[in-house]
Amino acid sequence: DEAQRLLRGHRQSYHYEAHWLEQKSFRLRRPFETLETAFQVTCQVMVALLAPRVHPVMRSLSRALHMKRSYPEVLPAPALSVFVSGLHAKMVLDVANLFSFPPFRWVAHRPSAEDMLHPFSTYGLEMNLLGALAGVSIGRLTVSLRQALLCVTSLAASQLPASIRVWAVPQLSRVAPLAAFLWHVSSCINLAPHVVSGLTDMLREAQLQSRPLVPTVADSVLRYCQQRLRLLVPAAFSETEEEDNLLYWDGPGVDQEVPCDLLCPITGQLFVHPTVLHGTVFEDGAARRWVESTGRHPILQGIDCRLTDLRPAKDIEALCQRLAASKGWVPSDIEGG
Repeated sequence: DEAQRLLRGHRQSYHYEAHWLEQKSFRLRRPFETLETAFQVTCQVMVALLAPRVHPVMRSLSRALHMKRSYPEVLPAPALSVFVSGLHAKMVLDVANLFSFPPFRWVAHRPSAEDMLHPFSTYGLEMNLLGALAGVSIGRLTVSLRQALLCVTSLAASQLPASIRVWAVPQLSRVAPLAAFLWHVSSCINLAPHVVSGLTDMLREAQLQSRPLVPTVADSVLRYCQQRLRLLVPAAFSETEEEDNLLYWDGPGVDQEVPCDLLCPITGQLFVHPTVLHGTVFEDGAARRWVESTGRHPILQGIDCRLTDLRPAKDIEALCQRLAASKGWVPSDIEGG
């Protein structure tokens, strides 16, 4: 009876319909992914054309367009040049897309005017900044791999017998740069959609959490690095993993003698550290993992959630602790035992 009374109080404190209507009126902005992907590919390919030496095609293109600029043999900072000029060009294209200038008005799958990310909003500026940074960084990394591939090819050619080397080296000197450049372009085309998809997901998460995009991306990269390090050095993260593991009560009769009102809807276990999410009580660790991975409420349809929406349910926790103490149950973790 006490559990039902406490849960009823949490449910009555939340107004689902009002919250649903409020969220419905709030639109999550999204970028024009086709334009973002084209921008990614262009940034990465431009780095390939300017580093480590300016490709002859750039001079030919400059002459064909009657540009006054003449490219030197080696640019002092090609990545920085692509970054700055790319940001300028992207802002112009975003404005043209915003006002549906040709050819953008004829491109399919464009976001509606209400859903489109405004280029001069905080999120729009952050999206352009991170997109240019990602494009230049990936392009520079691919250039390094391309140069390493050329060095390995040259080294392998130098080990050939002299009779073969006389014929092979001139052939490789003509074919290898073109092959390396085509490999670079194909890598950029394959990587660009993944970069744009990741940035779009981070943009959605940032809007749901009402926080800037840059810290959201930084946290995501940090979590990814921690996951990789856990796989490489599991012993160094053993204490942290124990803290992250879900807790449950262990003892005789724990699976038969728990009232259904005190079971977490996600784990199906008696609450250890219960938390309230929009009127519904969940186990804290399970709710956090759910919200982090989906951004949605586990039960209520159409309700977006943030980690800041979680509130500790001290009254439910005290009730569960009294029940566990009377039965002799002790807390344990699901993964560690």
